[in-house]
Amino acid sequence: MFKRLLARCGLYLTKGYTVYFFSNKKIVQRELYGKNVLMPRSHSICYNLAHFPYYNSNLQRLVDRYQQFRRDGFTILDIGANIGDTLLMLRQVTTLPVRCFEGDPFYFRLLEKNSRDIPNCYLHPLLLSDRPVSQRMSNRIKLGTSTFEADEAHGSLVDFTSIDEFSAGHFPSEPIGVIKSDTDGYDLKIIRGAAATIRKHLPVLFLEYDRSLFEKNGDDGLQFLQFLAALGYTGLLVYDNFGKLLCVTSLAEALTIRGLHAYIKNQRITFPFYDLAVFSERDQAFCNEFAAAELTFFEKG
Repeated sequence: MFKRLLARCGLYLTKGYTVYFFSNKKIVQRELYGKNVLMPRSHSICYNLAHFPYYNSNLQRLVDRYQQFRRDGFTILDIGANIGDTLLMLRQVTTLPVRCFEGDPFYFRLLEKNSRDIPNCYLHPLLLSDRPVSQRMSNRIKLGTSTFEADEAHGSLVDFTSIDEFSAGHFPSEPIGVIKSDTDGYDLKIIRGAAATIRKHLPVLFLEYDRSLFEKNGDDGLQFLQFLAALGYTGLLVYDNFGKLLCVTSLAEALTIRGLHAYIKNQRITFPFYDLAVFSERDQAFCNEFAAAELTFFEKG
């Protein structure tokens, strides 16, 4: 129990975490979703899966049900693919095409190795933002994530593109059914850079909502949710960052949205960010069906 409480604050007392400062890039092989994969020794994924039973399972259930609801088939965009953990998780429930975007060369090399024998997946070594731009950036790796920050003095010049720009040139006719984004605070910029794609396909969005990181990058989460509403989105399921359902609501419920936004200010709480599943008005019937199934799932759990 004490270890779990510390983990909620980002502190770990288990083997592999105690040497985290010295082993960010020490590569080990571990079993993940039934497959032996390569990952940094300090990666948090195995610890989280072992200690938090609902971790990451919400996206798996979402994709599983949505492919049954929408039987015409679609492509999944996995933005922030990391070592391929989301891809491996999804392959337990679907054979639909998955396009994996990972901009950090260190993690992309691991993604390549871990996905080598997985069919119907496409790997893109790209950094994404709201528009194509070149910028000097520095990045750091910790606990399985890579964070890029503007650094004009010491950073390396890197190129960003947008989903709209890249998809127009590489997969313009593919139906996009789900977009998952987990990019340590760049999620809002990335989704704004996919506005044309989203208007065209109205995919289900599965996003990390980290107020602290958004504000660090000059973004406002509430304004972004208004942006999604203007694109035709309404249904909203809110999970804590360990995968447990917190509430079912709507982007039209302004006071509820403000309350959720206020709760994670300064991150001095049980959990520092949310995972959001956001549904277009076109998919409101599926949103209702999935929300009911999720409530039943957690009532039985």
